[in-house]
Amino acid sequence: MLEFIMLGGLPGCGKSTWAKDKTEYDVHSSDAIRAELFGDEDVQERPSEVFKLMYDRTLASLRAGKSVIYDATNLTRKNRVNTLTEIKKALKDLNIKYKYILIYAPIKTCKIRNKNRTRHVPNVVIDRMVKSFELPVKQEGWDEIKVEYSSPLYVSYKDAIQTYIGQEPHDNPHHVLDIDLHMYGAYDYFVRNYEFTTFPSFLAYAILFHDLGKKLCKTYYNRKGELCDKAHYYQHANVGAYLALGLDFTGFAWHSAIHGLIEEFSEEDKYNMALLINFHMRPLEAWKDSAKAKQRDKNLLDPDLFWYVSIVHDCDVNSEEDLEYLERFKKYCNKYRTGEIKCFLE
Repeated sequence: MLEFIMLGGLPGCGKSTWAKDKTEYDVHSSDAIRAELFGDEDVQERPSEVFKLMYDRTLASLRAGKSVIYDATNLTRKNRVNTLTEIKKALKDLNIKYKYILIYAPIKTCKIRNKNRTRHVPNVVIDRMVKSFELPVKQEGWDEIKVEYSSPLYVSYKDAIQTYIGQEPHDNPHHVLDIDLHMYGAYDYFVRNYEFTTFPSFLAYAILFHDLGKKLCKTYYNRKGELCDKAHYYQHANVGAYLALGLDFTGFAWHSAIHGLIEEFSEEDKYNMALLINFHMRPLEAWKDSAKAKQRDKNLLDPDLFWYVSIVHDCDVNSEEDLEYLERFKKYCNKYRTGEIKCFLE
């Protein structure tokens, strides 16, 4: 069967390296086309021309009976769906398997690799791409989705909050607690208000890590570019999802009321955790004002995952808005920081 593989990932993640020895495929790369057209892969002019040529060559390869690797960043749902929809429409008479493969490397690793290349993308562009990151879902039209890791993962899930957040203040009137304590509070609220061991472990860790991207997104400029006296965290859910996807779950253990002791956090578990983090702001930012937006998200997610997004949101909000709970939590919240209260089985 013919295959169309769309690669996705940050600059420096290793997409081209992954694709270069796949000789059974025709590889069509946006960077290679830029070099062909403009003599330099860095030239970002006339993107519509670049991607029209890439699209036309993709169709030609598939019609000639050759599977294709479509190599570009492909990090946003809109771009992926537009491309996939057009290809399926043009080739509806062919039997093709459509796959999306995310080539993952930690942000720090991508920036180091990028700096050491002859051509490199400015770090500010990489940061902007991470902020746009949306995990693919099968409902976009994929037959298969896979994450390939191109480098070792160096942040343990047990160290994630200390590594990416530390004891960072929110500096925002909507929050009483520091960012890390708020994350612990949401997890604690889940443990105390839900039959938490009857839920999959990835939901608990999505709640714990839901704001993992906040420190990297913290800014004192509003959407108009005006300096203000409170911090904003635009697109932190996308950054948090990317960071969470790169956590090392070696040594994981979880006790489920249904399945007993679980000693593995699978790649599917990690993917689902990151997906919930990716979507966790949608109830606040989109659903409350648009029934259509809520229905679109419902169509994108499996029913349980859609339900779990609401649970993450409930724990996120009520861990600080339930004042009775908040006052009680403030009396022992520092025990999470010190490890006296643990979020992980040892």
